[in-house]
This record gives sequence, C-alpha cells and structure tokens, in this order.
Amino acid sequence: METTPHRANPRRRIRVLIVEDIPADAELMLQGLRRSGIDPVAKVVREEPDFREALASFSPEVVLIDYSLPRFSGRKALGIARREDPLLPVILVTGTLQEQRILRMMSMGLSSYVQKDRMLRLGPEVIHALDRAESRRRGRRDRAALVASERRFRAVAEASGDALLIADEEGRVVYVNPAAERSFNCTAMEALGAPVSRFVPEAARAGHEHRWASLQQAEAPLRPFTREVAAIRSDGIEFPAELTVSSWEEEGRRFYSAQLRDITARKAEARLRQTLSQAVEQTVNSVIITDLEGTIEYVNPAFCRMTGYEVADVVGRTPRILKSGRQDPAFYDALWRDLMAGKTVETELTNRRKDGSEYQQRTVVFPILGEDGQAQGYTGIGQDVTQERLLERQFRQAQKMEAVGQLAGGIAHDFNNILTGILTNAQLLEAGLPKDDTEGAELIGDVVAAARRGGDLVRRLMAMARADADASRAVDLRTIVDEAARTVRRILPENIEISVEHQARTMPSVLDDSGMHQALLNLCNNARDAMPEGGTLTIRTRVQRGMDGAPDMAVIEVVDSGVGMDRRTAERVFEPFFTTKEVGKGTGLGLAMVYGFATRAGGSVSLDSELGRGTSMTLTVPLRTSVTPDRKVAPLSRAPAGTCRGTILVAEDQDEISRVARKVLERMGYTVITAANGAEALEILERERHRVTLVLADLIMPRGGGGMLYRATDGWTDRPLFLFTSGYGTRELNGDGELLNHVPFLAKPWSVEDLEKKVMDVMGAV
Repeated sequence: METTPHRANPRRRIRVLIVEDIPADAELMLQGLRRSGIDPVAKVVREEPDFREALASFSPEVVLIDYSLPRFSGRKALGIARREDPLLPVILVTGTLQEQRILRMMSMGLSSYVQKDRMLRLGPEVIHALDRAESRRRGRRDRAALVASERRFRAVAEASGDALLIADEEGRVVYVNPAAERSFNCTAMEALGAPVSRFVPEAARAGHEHRWASLQQAEAPLRPFTREVAAIRSDGIEFPAELTVSSWEEEGRRFYSAQLRDITARKAEARLRQTLSQAVEQTVNSVIITDLEGTIEYVNPAFCRMTGYEVADVVGRTPRILKSGRQDPAFYDALWRDLMAGKTVETELTNRRKDGSEYQQRTVVFPILGEDGQAQGYTGIGQDVTQERLLERQFRQAQKMEAVGQLAGGIAHDFNNILTGILTNAQLLEAGLPKDDTEGAELIGDVVAAARRGGDLVRRLMAMARADADASRAVDLRTIVDEAARTVRRILPENIEISVEHQARTMPSVLDDSGMHQALLNLCNNARDAMPEGGTLTIRTRVQRGMDGAPDMAVIEVVDSGVGMDRRTAERVFEPFFTTKEVGKGTGLGLAMVYGFATRAGGSVSLDSELGRGTSMTLTVPLRTSVTPDRKVAPLSRAPAGTCRGTILVAEDQDEISRVARKVLERMGYTVITAANGAEALEILERERHRVTLVLADLIMPRGGGGMLYRATDGWTDRPLFLFTSGYGTRELNGDGELLNHVPFLAKPWSVEDLEKKVMDVMGAV
C-alpha cells in the first residue's frame, strides 16, 4: 500500500518504506513523522518479495520495520536492507522493548528504535538517522575521492617524464617517481629518506641551503615557481634542469614538491640553433626565407652584400625584385611547380642588384617542412658565380687558343713546305725571265708576294699560339708606346685625335719588343675601325704595384670613343678568326694575337665596352729589370779542306723542297746529294763522310730527322757542318729544339736569298 498524505507546510519530504502488517500502526508511524515536520512519501509492505522489490524500485531514504510479522520478520528485513545498502537508515518501531533483541539488531546495523507508545520520538529519530547516514556517506565519498585522487596522483607522477621528488619539512625525500630514479640513476629505496641536497652538485649546495632556509621560513604555502638549476646523478654526472617548486600543508605538516625536467637536449638544441643562426649570418652564401606565397621573411647579411639591398628593403616583398629579365616567365613557372611538388630545385640564373648591375647566381631552393610533413615556406641559398663564370670563359678562351696553337703547329710544316716550294720556284723562274718580260716578272712578283704574305700569316699564327722562339730583350715600355703612337698618327684619319698619357717616367720590362709593338698597333687599329665618324683615341700608361710578392705590372690602356660592342661580341673578340668586319677587311687574328702575346709575356688583356659608349682595352705585362742572356751558337766542327766548294747532303722528305734546294745549291757551285728520310741520309753519310761538307736536314722526317743525324755523328773527327730547317715552330720541336743552341736554323718558308745567305754564313765558319 502506498499513500501520499496531505502536505501542510512541509519542511522536508522523505521517502519512507514501512514494513508493517497492521495498517493502523502504519498510519500511526506516518502521523508521528508529520508531527515532526516531515512530509513522508510512504510505501507499506508486509511480505519479503514486496520488500525486496520496493528497495529496488522505490529507493527509500529510511526504512521503518516492526519486529514480528506473520511471514516476515524485522530482523530479516534489516539483514536484507544492510546487504542492499549498508548506510540506509533502518529504525525498529516496536510495541515491546526487549533489550537482547535490540542489541542483536544494533550489532546487525540497526540505526535506532522507537516504542509505538512514544511515537512523537519517531520524527526526530528519523531525522537524526538520516543526518548520520548522510554524514557517513559524505565521509565515504571523501575517502573515495581521496583514494581516487591519490591513485590519479600516482598514475600521473609515475607516467610523467619529469623527475618528481617530495620532501618533508626537514628536507628528507619521502617520495620519488620512476622518472626521478632514471634521472638521478638511483632506486627509490636509495632516495627515500635522503636529503634533497644529495641531488645538488657540491658547488651549488651553499646556494641550495640558503634557498631551503628561506623556504622553511615562509609562513604561507609556496606558490609554484620555476628556475634553472644544476643537478647531479648518483654516478657524479651533472646535468642542467628546469626546477618547479611548490608546497602544501597536510595534518599540520608542510611538504615540498620539486619537479625537475632534464634540459640537456634543450640546451644542446638551443646551442645548435645559435650555431646554425651564426653560420647562416656569417656564411658567404646568400640565404633567403619566404612564406608559402613567396613573401620574404628573412635575408642574411651575405644577401645584402650580394644584392646591395638592405633588410628593410626586401622583407615583406618577393624575390621578383631581383629579376633581370634574362629568364623568361616559363623558367619561373617551372621552378614554382617543382617547389610546390616538394622538390628541391637547383638552378643558375642572372639576377639584378639594387644598382642595376647583373650577376650570375647558382641557387638551391627547397621547401621548409613542418612536423606534419607539409611545406611551411621556402629557403633559397645563393652563390655568386659571376667571377667563376668569367674564369670559365677565360679558360675556354685559353683552350681555344691552345687548340689554335695545336692547329697551327699541325699545319705549319706542310703549309710552310708548300710556301717554300712556291716562293723558291717562283724566284728561280723570275731569275730566268728575259729582261724585257715585264708582264711575266710582274706575275711572278705577285706569286712571290703572296707566298711571303702566306708565310707571314703562318708566323702570326705561331706567335699567337706561343709556338715561336723566344725573342725577349730589355725594353722601356714607355718608349715602345711612344713609337707605336707615332706610327698610328700617320695612319689615322684627320677626324680622329690621339693623345698619350704617361703616369710613370720609365717602365722597364723584358719581352718581345716587336710583339709588343705589334700588339699596340692591333689595339689602335681596332680603335680606329670603331670610330668611322671620328673621335678620340687615348693611350694611358701606369704602374700597378704587386701585392703579396706579386710583380709590379705595367698597365697600358687604349681607349676609344667609338661605337662600342654588346656583351656577346665582347665575349668573343679574342677568339681566333672572329671579326665583325666585312669579308676581306680583316683576318680576325688581331686581338687573338694580342691575347697570345700578353699571355706569353706573363700578363693579360681585358676590355670594358658598352654599345654607344666606346671601348677600353687594357694590356698588362710584368715589369722586369733583368735580362736573359742571348743564346750563343757553339763553334761548329770544320769540314775537310778541298779545292772545290764542297758537297752538301740535303735530307728532306718533301720532293719539291728537295728539288728546289738542289737547284739553288748547285747554282751556288755545290755538289748536292739528296735523301728522302733520316735512315737514308745516315746511310749516305756513313758511306760518303769524307765528301760531305754540310748537311741541310729537316728536323721532322720519317725514320728520323736532323736531330737523329746530328746525334749519330757525334764523335766523328770529320763530322760535317749542320744546318737545320723545319716548317714547325721551334717550341714544337721538343727535344730537337734544344739543338738550336748549337746548330744554325733556317725556318720555312725560306726564299732563295734566305737559303743562299744562310749557307754562306754557315760555310763561312770553315
């Protein structure tokens, strides 16, 4: 039975479960509760099943039980209630008071009891029982919360990566977590009870004791504070730590917690970052960092030095400020596609500085990746390779010159042989012409002149390629400049003014003076051709002092006010056979010869030119005061005396040269024997050694040349005289070139007069 009584001025509503088989007694209980200001919501049961069901579904706050029921008892109800909820208030309402029964039920957990004839006490007992139950529940909750809190604390502390120590008021360790055991290399048993100072290095303990005393004197618990300290492991290894200290009071005692985080890795990372930052700041390569949109966020000092921009000029802008226009938009589109795909881009490009000048830059650009692997920005590292590219061009130029030298050396022999045949045969024809054949003489004269020009061209090629013999002597460069200027004045048109400006009184050097003179004339001729409408030609000389032991240099500048040249033309002017003149008006060897002469003399030649602003050519050669002694020709062995002029062995592998030499020598009154190679010539010498007075031998022939013959006859008492000839330059003769210190030499192409004069000079030594 459940009743909901009328509530008049209720103060407290309580769910009441009544176990009673007499309805009148149940009503008396409800009245007793109401008189005490309780508004009961009651449920009355008399059977055990109903009681169990009501405990589960009705959830009473208090149970009132009678002791004796027909098929159920209060004692059994008490046992059931206690098993369901040990803190549920259960009050016995009985008509008879039996102390033994009451005591037994009290031992079972009975909250209180009230006699039915004193029902006015029921309300206060219920309220008192409810308060006690609530207090007990609160205590249980507090204890459970404390246990849960301690469990959470231990879970957090033991899972923490930071070392945690708890110390009491005396500074003794009362708790360490596993991280502290690892950090200090000790077990919990070794740490517990030890003073906190055990974990402080000896050098820092005085400061620790002072701070510990200050902590103990503080009246209120400490608010957490953090500072950096030095800590020490049990094995004596020190490490830096970040220490957080706090305190609290418990049961009248104060405890201190010290949380330490090993910051060795952090400090190492900080040092590494500082080192990397310094490296980036001090590197000679430019470093630029942008966001994903390409907006510049950082540039290093090298970037500023390379580009001429200040940091404030570029931060917030994009690298487009460096564009020179040398790369088309497709170049940059491809670069950004690769970067957005996460690739590292290596390229070389031409950029423009703040002042407008251009420079070559080798660049590596790569994305900056975050922890998620996604790009957060881009870094570009640039190297100024302008000078490197210049050196490469100069190296390629040197290679070209070397190739020309090899080409010149390779063709010189055959070409000079051809020219020798043309020149000498033409001269022999000319000598045999009737005196009145002026037309024939003119035609042959043209052939001779052409052959001489061909020989001159070969010599120029060989000189340019540094394949000619050394003709150095002591000179005053100022004198050569003045002589060249006087020569140039005679060939310059009237609309070109020439001036010479000397900054030094003398400029002594040791070099090929004719080569120097020719180089100056070539520079001046180029300057003249660059001023078809007239202008000014200026020759300036000065001395450039050498640094760090380098020799002083003579600097000669040839400056014109002509049309100038573009960059591509300027890069090629020293190439052999490169010319901007019309066909037939230039060989393209003028500046190439200047380059070869300057290199051979140990100097250099450079230019500065711009379209519409003229050209400045700068020739530098070392200043020297010592002179290499002239080589002396060693005395030659004498031929056997005889009444005739003598016999000459001509050792020559070119038939046309051999034939013309025979004609010239026989005309001079000599008997001539010919040989087509070295082996044949040696055989003739061994057989006719008593007859041969002179050996005219080409130095380069099949089966041994003139050098082989000369060495083979070394030690002969009747050794003939030798005259070497060759179409190669003397520097291309390798070991045979050294023989020219002892043996006369006749370079091809030679003329009839050259051969006659040289033979007479050699034979005159007899």
